[in-house]
Amino acid sequence: MAEQNIPLEIVYQDHAHPNEIETIREGIIEEAVKANMGRMSPYHLFVKNAKARIVAGAIGYTMYGLLYIDMLWVDPEFRNRGLGTKLVCAAENLGRERKCTFACLVTMSWQALPLYRRLGYYIEYERLGFENNTIMYLLRKPLV
Repeated sequence: MAEQNIPLEIVYQDHAHPNEIETIREGIIEEAVKANMGRMSPYHLFVKNAKARIVAGAIGYTMYGLLYIDMLWVDPEFRNRGLGTKLVCAAENLGRERKCTFACLVTMSWQALPLYRRLGYYIEYERLGFENNTIMYLLRKPLV
């Protein structure tokens, strides 16, 4: 029987195996290559204490000339020490090394909007309608 004729189902999972996630990522990369686009490349930046415990980090990816900062977190015990600024700057430097021309990120109104604005990001888009009247901001910054 041809695979196209086998019934398919959508399977919900709270957690996916890294190989499952990589299957999706590689599928997108293959399509990008066909469109003559560059590769999507993830990055992971961590700040660790002397016991190798992660106290801060930034995770994201670069793709098609974009540095995307997907997640930035600093343990509350280590905030106000400049770690968020250092992580954003490290991500931006990595983006420049990977030939990105701009950076983009999303933050909520209760998160780090003032930090990103101080670092030169500007609001490109606001999305309303979240719980507790929260606003989502799409921020952008040129890297060249």
